[in-house]
Amino acid sequence: MDKKKVINILLWAGAALSFVLAGVIALFVGNIEAESAKIILIIVAALFGILALMVGYLAYMDTFMVFASKDGSKKKTLNYFLNSNGKKKGIPLDSLTFEVVDKQMSKFVIDAFGSPVALWKNNVFSGDQEVFGKDGAFKVLVAYKMISDLQAQHSKKAWKLFFELPDADFADIQDCLVRNGDDELARALNMYRLSGEACVGEAAAFLDENANYIQKRMLNYVTRKISSFDM
Repeated sequence: MDKKKVINILLWAGAALSFVLAGVIALFVGNIEAESAKIILIIVAALFGILALMVGYLAYMDTFMVFASKDGSKKKTLNYFLNSNGKKKGIPLDSLTFEVVDKQMSKFVIDAFGSPVALWKNNVFSGDQEVFGKDGAFKVLVAYKMISDLQAQHSKKAWKLFFELPDADFADIQDCLVRNGDDELARALNMYRLSGEACVGEAAAFLDENANYIQKRMLNYVTRKISSFDM
């Protein structure tokens, strides 16, 4: 049995016992002839009565705190990444991995935009900003997700979308990367994009070389702003 529940039961039992003792002593007072003995018994009964009230109050407050604690646990804040397993008890922050972040971002992209391709075609960064969550925290992650998927897929169609992306749309991606301190990555990607599809091999090699770095940047961003992803 839970330790808090045991203490709560003992408090209620103590209050009940004190109340019973106070009542029993009060009943005996009528059978005592000596005035001094009566006074002593009345005082003892009163003390037990006061003790019953005090312990009863403690028991009541303890019961209230137990139920309040249960309500609090039910209303515990869930996190988009830490509770990705669907359970109220999420994983510790220091156990969060890129694989979990990437999986959740794939889910986010589908839920928010319908498909990964929509990220390249619909200029999602200039659309409804509420979709990016608290303080627009998901916005930076979407940009990294686009670049990470571009590297992982090794798809000609994906690279075609990259090279055909309008300047204004790519500027939004650059802005997100710069906001996270990745100015050099943003400049390099823009250089390859402006060079055209003839440089696709060099661009792909660049992303392959920096794949681990990009993944770490995504993970670090999530861990640093973890409270922004509370649901």
